[in-house]
Order: sequence, then structure tokens, then C-alpha cells
Amino acid sequence: MFFGMDLFNFLLFIILVSFAEALYAPMINVFTFSFTKVGREGTFLTLTAAPTYFTMALTGIVGGYLLENYYPAKEDPRHKRRPEFIWLTIMTFSGISTFCLFIGRNYFNLRSESD
Repeated sequence: MFFGMDLFNFLLFIILVSFAEALYAPMINVFTFSFTKVGREGTFLTLTAAPTYFTMALTGIVGGYLLENYYPAKEDPRHKRRPEFIWLTIMTFSGISTFCLFIGRNYFNLRSESD
């Protein structure tokens, strides 16, 4: 979809996203449980999943704006189809969030004194 809308690009997108999700999803639970107190795992997992749901809502708004302005149903001189801009925006947001997590990694490496 970055390079256009055809069957090959669509399948490539699905494969890449599925592979990334298969790597990411199990690790987020391992990461979450690594520093929770025994007996509080469910509560903590619920609280850590909350940002995901807020992100989904924000993604819907941003995605709708990007689609409306950069991939309209009908092109006109003011609104041309630019799928590369949509994907570059998404990749930029993903890169920024990854960079922020990398910079803040020491915050998550805290150990209690009993360890």
C-alpha cells in the first residue's frame, strides 16, 4: 500500500503486520508480568492495556483525516491520492514512539531492593 493499491502489496502488508504482531504480542505480556506483584497481575495487565485502547481511538481519528485528505475516493486538484504520505506519517509516529521507549528504557529496569 506504500507503493500503491494492488493485490501483491496488500498481501505483503498483511504478512508483515502479522509477523510483527506475532513477535510483539507475546513479549508485551512477558514484559508486563516481569515487574508486577504476585496476585496483582490481572489488574496491572488491565492498566497497561488501557493506552492501547486510547491509541486505537486516536488512530481512528488520525487515520480518517489522512485518508480523507491524502487518499480521497475521487481525486480533485486540491486532494490528490498520496498513499506514500499516509505510510510515511504512520512510520514516523511509530519511529518516534520506539525512540521514546528506547530513551526511557532505564525507567523500566527498576528492581526492588528484595531482588
